[in-house]
Amino acid sequence: HHYRLQGDVRSYSKDKSSHLFITYDWLSDKTLQTNFKTDNFELTQAKQTTIEVRNTQNSMLSGLNGRFRINNFEGMRQQLPETFWSPRPFQIGRSGIISQNRLKLSYLDYVSASGVEPDVPDFSSARLSTSNEIYRPFSYKGFSLTPTFGFRGVFYSDSQKHQPIFQAVFNYNLFGIFSLERSFKTLRHIASPYFHFNGLSNPEQPPDSPYIFSLNDGFNHLDLLQTGIKNVFYLKNFPLLEPNFALDLYTYAFFKAHTFEKIIPKLRCNLTWNFPSIAIHSHLEWNFEDDTLNYVNSGLSWTINENFAFKTELRHRSRFYWRNDDPDNFIMQVTRTVPELLSSPLSDGRNSLITRLQLKIAPQWIARIESHIGWGRQGEPGYNAIKLNLSTTISTSWKVNISYSHSPAPDGKNDHFNFSMSLVKN
Repeated sequence: HHYRLQGDVRSYSKDKSSHLFITYDWLSDKTLQTNFKTDNFELTQAKQTTIEVRNTQNSMLSGLNGRFRINNFEGMRQQLPETFWSPRPFQIGRSGIISQNRLKLSYLDYVSASGVEPDVPDFSSARLSTSNEIYRPFSYKGFSLTPTFGFRGVFYSDSQKHQPIFQAVFNYNLFGIFSLERSFKTLRHIASPYFHFNGLSNPEQPPDSPYIFSLNDGFNHLDLLQTGIKNVFYLKNFPLLEPNFALDLYTYAFFKAHTFEKIIPKLRCNLTWNFPSIAIHSHLEWNFEDDTLNYVNSGLSWTINENFAFKTELRHRSRFYWRNDDPDNFIMQVTRTVPELLSSPLSDGRNSLITRLQLKIAPQWIARIESHIGWGRQGEPGYNAIKLNLSTTISTSWKVNISYSHSPAPDGKNDHFNFSMSLVKN
């Protein structure tokens, strides 16, 4: 016997100043999604069990977050619960200095899935944090400069030292940008040189002392300078809301970082090219430290006509590109050496080609094809996954879906056919 209980609750106050959101997803076993292979049971669509309360006033924002583990085969960071209070940012006198503050109190419980619990022990701690920041923007004839200074303090009731600790760190930032604009007969060009210095003082506690529940718990000394220039072009013959062409080229420089031998180890380039029916993008990072291309994301989206459209994207990851949640957060890279990261699962070099195609083969018939080809992963063979889907509407109210999927499996091929009918509301 298998069962699934899933819900979504939303409630608002009359003046819309407060709301309550609740979601839950209770499954009988972890194999439910694979035993019943339909789109409604995809693992990526599984909801977390959460509660969210918000209250917005003219003078403040407050709320409560809860995240709970009700399926023992899941591993996650529970919030049991977490509440925060943030007064409205205010100006200090007539100085033009803006102050913003945030206070958060939570009890966090990190629970591993039942199958890996002996290797990854659970841990929990009450957490009280304060974030205080002041900044003052300056501008003059197209040049804008914004210095920022702040303090972050966190108290943990328990830690990896098995005792309460207090974490404190100061952050200092300086952001400057200069905009140059010129219009021609057929286009408008905006060039924006910029720099962003981001600094963190030495934390009160070393990085391995507090429990790491999220990125908000990882602190280390950081002096990082990002410098670049962004160019955007608007073509008068192809007017769009977004720029027709954009190029952002920038470098990262690290100071006093023992994990990097070169001051400037990274160069990034983001390129987009937009037309009414075609869009091209490419994002890449060059690694000067190891003389390699860290990553490439290059894609083409093309709507040929009202009956045919497709999108394809090539992705490359070198073994020096780390799998982290925020690619612009470098605390991990100034804390762990390259050999340490290479020997961890964070190093995952691979290549993949992802393609999606949609074709209108008849007035009421839509065909969709999705393909995912992967290769170059160390110690693993290449793979090819494909999904075909046909959908139509019968008598304006019945939606019919026929799909076929092929994906790799440990014991060979994994093929699935699926047929479904659903009554839709006009």
